[in-house]
Formats: sequence, C-alpha cells, structure tokens
Amino acid sequence: MELALVLIFFLLILLLDFRIVLKCNNPKEIYFYAAVLALSFPILVLRTLGVKLPDPSLFILEAVRSFFSL
Repeated sequence: MELALVLIFFLLILLLDFRIVLKCNNPKEIYFYAAVLALSFPILVLRTLGVKLPDPSLFILEAVRSFFSL
C-alpha cells in the first residue's frame, strides 16, 4: 500500500509540477529538480520495501571531522 502511495505521489509530481519546471526553460532549475527526484525516488521505494539504509549523518560527521583534522 505504501509503495502505491509513493508511486502515485511521484507520478503526480511529474505530471503537475515538473511540467511547469520544464516550461520555464531554466536548465539549472530543470537539472536540479530532476536530480532531486532521481535521488529521492529510489530511496523512498527502498524504505517502503523495508530496506534498512545507512544513516547519512554519520558519513557527514566523519567527513567534517576528517576535513578539519588536516
């Protein structure tokens, strides 16, 4: 049921909102919007299927620590 909701949600975004972004003819906005959709869709699908994903805050914390320890 959750997977169906995610699919419907993304289809509505593509049909209603992304079409408007495409009409703007601003390539940076189109690429950013498409990248956010392309990254968020598989993550949401995996989460609805029950796949445990790693916590991104741990990676960010370690990256910041290693950067400032130089």
